[in-house]
Amino acid sequence: MEQLMVSLDSIPDKRLALLVTAIFAMRQAERKQFNAEAARIVSEAMKYLYETNRDVDSARVLLGLAKWVYEASEGLQLNRPVGSAKEFVNLLTGTRR
Repeated sequence: MEQLMVSLDSIPDKRLALLVTAIFAMRQAERKQFNAEAARIVSEAMKYLYETNRDVDSARVLLGLAKWVYEASEGLQLNRPVGSAKEFVNLLTGTRR
């Protein structure tokens, strides 16, 4: 995830950097450096930010939060998608007691 955040600064155009980061995420997944499903989600998010006229500042917030969620959920067995931030916190605190 850190490398994705760095890729946001790889080119001067703050909007085009979103698409570059999407491509980089998919490249990292192909090289087995990043989870393929996570790369797909990141790429979709970068595309959405680009299409809604956001820039790297919004992407940094998104990737920062994604990093926290990814790290917090390591080792957590999820049988279904989590529907909300509150539900995620409840899962985390329930498994760590």
